[in-house]
Amino acid sequence: MILANNPDTALDWDDFLDAVDNDKSLLLQLNEVIMNYQQKNELFNDGGDSGEKKS
Repeated sequence: MILANNPDTALDWDDFLDAVDNDKSLLLQLNEVIMNYQQKNELFNDGGDSGEKKS
């Protein structure tokens, strides 16, 4: 995720796969980052409500 914002570092697909092969926890960490992002995003998303209050 950090490398995505760094134009000086190129990580191609093969390098990513090699990194995952060397450290299986990377996919778990990536999944956790995505889940946290989705949870935070849901706080700001009204879920398509029609303006009615939830009870």
